[in-house]
Amino acid sequence: MHTSGAEVVVVPTRAAVLNMSALRLSVVAAVLAGMLLLHALMRDRTAESVWGRMAWPLRSALLAGMILAFLLVPGDSRAFIYFQF
Repeated sequence: MHTSGAEVVVVPTRAAVLNMSALRLSVVAAVLAGMLLLHALMRDRTAESVWGRMAWPLRSALLAGMILAFLLVPGDSRAFIYFQF
């Protein structure tokens, strides 16, 4: 068997370089794209004007979702006390 002496170069994927799975990398890309889209849409608006024009069922659902997300996020059991007396 004769080889030409050329080396095989293995180029890692982006997910391998970042040590992330492809699914997590896709989620990060989707969240980043959503944030950029939201920033572009809100460029000439205020949050108060959008919130005021929103229907109350949608407002209620958004608030309930935020409260639920806040309650379901696991916290650290070690409380950091800034002022230690």
